[in-house]
Amino acid sequence: MVHEEELKIPLQNAVITGDLYTPDERGNLNGIAIVKTGLTLNRFGFAERVAKMLAERGIPTFAYDRRAHNDSTGEFSFKSIEEDLRGILDYFERDRGTRRFGLLGFSFGGITATIAASKDKRIRSLCLINAYPNFFRMELERTRTKRRLRYMTYRIISLLDRIGLLKYIRIRFSDIRVQRLEKGRGMRWNFGPTFHELINGPDATDYIKKLDVPVLFVRSNRDRTTNPKNTDLLFESCGSKQKKLVGIDEESHFFENDMTPMITACAKDLGKHLLHK
Repeated sequence: MVHEEELKIPLQNAVITGDLYTPDERGNLNGIAIVKTGLTLNRFGFAERVAKMLAERGIPTFAYDRRAHNDSTGEFSFKSIEEDLRGILDYFERDRGTRRFGLLGFSFGGITATIAASKDKRIRSLCLINAYPNFFRMELERTRTKRRLRYMTYRIISLLDRIGLLKYIRIRFSDIRVQRLEKGRGMRWNFGPTFHELINGPDATDYIKKLDVPVLFVRSNRDRTTNPKNTDLLFESCGSKQKKLVGIDEESHFFENDMTPMITACAKDLGKHLLHK
């Protein structure tokens, strides 16, 4: 039976709230997986289902809210994403005796997971799910008309940024509606980055080449949210000698029809590097 424990991890300028899922109350934490979600997601819903299903397969898993998301305090920025993860690794290493970490980076979380894995040697394994290199690549649509409209829009945005005007136009990526899907509560937070911050934000293109840890790439073959070719691009660019690509016949970016094949692939890969040492 999966055991759930809520944690509040104090950092220098924030408190990160998350849930730790273990196979039982005395779960061995020598190795754990950490779920890094997409830009508009929190630790509930998709991340919660992933964490529980991994724990059911014997892998302790931690899902958390980035700062300024839900119960986590502090001021959100792209820089804070890296600081949050580093603080979480420090906490588990110092207070829970964890020695091996695996990251499961979903969608936008794949960018920040890739960057973290290229810098921190404590990360032993990486799973990238429907990931893309940067914000512009995410918005490559599969239909020609949408692709052209997006392209024209971002050309205009890029021009505004080059001449220095975009930073004065406080247009945000979204007025994000944060849903605690299975808790029955929801709230609105306007913490989304501006377009200026997004197009100058994290980019996994160079970092993916530096990876030397085992990397599993999983994609929805008929993903309607992002172009599956983004995962192919990352796979081809990845510098790791231990890399594998798994395609799943799924239309949903979030694996809403059946999450089991994706979880099974990730559990097998993460378990190999986190548990069997």
